[in-house]
Amino acid sequence: LLNKKTYDEVIKFCEKNNINKSIFDTLVEHNLIVKENLYVEKKDDLNFKNKLYFHALGLNGNALAKEFADTTFVIVGCGGIGNFISFAIGSLSPRKIELIDGDKIEKSNLNRQFLFTENDIGKYKVDVLKKNLVERNNKLSISEYKEYVSKEVLHNIFEQNKKNKTLVILSGDSFSALSLTAKACVKSEIPFLNIGYLNDISAIGPFYIPGISSCPFCHNALSISDDISSGHNESKILEDRINANNEAPSSFTNNALAASMGMADIIEFLSHNYERINSLNKRFGINSATFEKYVLEVNRDRKCEICSHGE
Repeated sequence: LLNKKTYDEVIKFCEKNNINKSIFDTLVEHNLIVKENLYVEKKDDLNFKNKLYFHALGLNGNALAKEFADTTFVIVGCGGIGNFISFAIGSLSPRKIELIDGDKIEKSNLNRQFLFTENDIGKYKVDVLKKNLVERNNKLSISEYKEYVSKEVLHNIFEQNKKNKTLVILSGDSFSALSLTAKACVKSEIPFLNIGYLNDISAIGPFYIPGISSCPFCHNALSISDDISSGHNESKILEDRINANNEAPSSFTNNALAASMGMADIIEFLSHNYERINSLNKRFGINSATFEKYVLEVNRDRKCEICSHGE
C-alpha cells in the first residue's frame, strides 16, 4: 500500500497471505487507509495537517477545506475565546473574517489572550488580532470594526456578504450582545453559535441553523428574553447591577476548551453533519476541571417570537 492499489488487488493480496479481509476493511473504516478521493498530498502548507485531522474524523478534508474557503466568519468579541477561535479559523483559510470589538488590550488580558503581548497594551484588540492573524496566513482577508456589536454593524456586514455563506460566532460576555446578535442573525437567517463559559464550565450553543434548529430565545430556556410582564428586563439588571461590578474567572483553560468545543461543532456544521453537532437544540457544557458534561435542552419553539416566523 505504499503505492496506490485497487480494492481487488488488496483483497487478492490478503487471500494469498492468509490475512482476514475484515482487517483491511477496519483500517479503511477508521481512515487509517484512505481512498484515492480522500488522499492528501504531503506538502508544507497550512491545510495539510488540517486535512489529515478531518480525515481522522471521517470527514472529507478536501471538501471541508473548500467550505471554509467559501465562508465568511463574523467574530463578535475578540478577547480570550475570540483569540482562540480566530486563530483556528484563520489557519483554515476562510473566504473572509470580520472582527468586531470595541475593547483595548489590558495587561489582565494576557493570561489567556495569547495573540497579544505587553507591547500591545492600550491598542485595539481587533487591530492587533488582524495583524497577528495575517502574519500567520498572508492570504487572509480581514475587516476590523473598532466598536461594540450593534444592529447597524451586523446589518452592514450581512449586506456586504449576502451572496456568500456567512457564520456568526459570538464570544462576547454580555446578555445584551447575545440578545442583539441572536436577533440580528435570526432576522437575516444567518447561522449563529454562542461560545462562552460560566466560571469553570465551558459552554456552547444552541447552534442556530435557520429553519432547522432552535435559537437562544426558544422557550426562553437561557433566560435572555425581556421580562415584559414584570415591567423590567432581568438580564439588564443582572448586567448593570452585578456583572458590571465584578469580573468573571477567565483563564487559558476555560477559554481554550470552549473554543475547541465550538470549533468541533463548526466543523460538523460546514460538513453538513447536523446530527453530529453537540450543541444542536441544546446548550452544551463541560467542566474544565472535572470534565463533567452538562446539557440544557433548548428544543425548537414553533411559537418563538424571534425565530418561528409565524410557523
